[in-house]
Amino acid sequence: MDPKNHKKKNSGIWETVKTDFKESEITREVKYDLTDTLDFYLTEDQKTRMKEMGWFKKLIFIPAWLLRIMFFKLTRIRRLLLALAIFFSFIRISVNNSDNSNYSFLGVIILLFILILELKDKLIAVDELSAGRAVQTAFMPPENPEVPGWSLWLYSRPANSVGGDMVDLIPINDINYGVVLGDVSGKELGAALYMVKLQSTLRALASDFDSLSKLGSKINKIFYRDSESNRFATMVYISLKKDQGDLQVLNAGHIPPILLSNGELVEMAKGSPAIGIKSTSKYREDNLILKKGDYLIVYSDGVSEAINSEGEFYGTGRFKDTLIAGKDLSPREMGKNIIATVNNFVGNNKFYDDLSLVILRRD
Repeated sequence: MDPKNHKKKNSGIWETVKTDFKESEITREVKYDLTDTLDFYLTEDQKTRMKEMGWFKKLIFIPAWLLRIMFFKLTRIRRLLLALAIFFSFIRISVNNSDNSNYSFLGVIILLFILILELKDKLIAVDELSAGRAVQTAFMPPENPEVPGWSLWLYSRPANSVGGDMVDLIPINDINYGVVLGDVSGKELGAALYMVKLQSTLRALASDFDSLSKLGSKINKIFYRDSESNRFATMVYISLKKDQGDLQVLNAGHIPPILLSNGELVEMAKGSPAIGIKSTSKYREDNLILKKGDYLIVYSDGVSEAINSEGEFYGTGRFKDTLIAGKDLSPREMGKNIIATVNNFVGNNKFYDDLSLVILRRD
């Protein structure tokens, strides 16, 4: 547990509020929460209309839109409670045909009760997502796994509590290893569950196939059979041997990996179809030889499609410039430098996609 949160939990309400004021960048956090809320709730048409409005119209329309959306998102009982809260908050009731009694405090109490119910649901969901994240973390390999003759750095960071990206190192035997980066379509828990399915299937079958093309076909058939019709995954699987520089690479619909050799970047050829699109998809493996000091970099679109507050993408151009700038770094240092550069670019804006990296260097 975070010591600060533990301290707040045991402090009084007033001490907690004072601490929050001291530790928070209030303007930035309110702006972030407002932007995130509008992005989540409003339709694309409403967002377009909002851009054309002056501040006064926004002050009228946005609360009305949010109230309507919130009303229909609530359960039936909570909708009725909300209607009662609004009713009591805006009327005065005559009692004994003489006194006008203000019942607005009842509206406040009902609203507080609805808030408590919604917070309870959220806390339950957070606990479930935390459990899911713990499962994902248990499947994660170390950032710097040891393979003789190679330096590796594996990294994955979900945009939310759990994510649909996966990196893994699969020991096949004493000589052979599989390094994989995968990205399941969709967000949050659904994508995370399918990713665990894909990862466990890979771990179970990787040692049974000498050919990556056959492995890709088998994984695809299983994923197609067991997933929803709109669900697919992209994946790069790299087969490497200890103390040898020759690699076999299977790219199933993913962004082409990048070879960094002698300070120059070369993108590998476009890969085979994504996993789960068609049960009959065919897959090929590409052969690659890395000389001493050469790098192979695999990344998810959470890197290139990271967005700053101006709506600009980080892009492959900036990413390649960062790779060139780090050509003399270790894989770990290069990876940390990439993450820091992307974080600085995004700034206070939200990460909308999981961010994953695999960096190999032939030693």
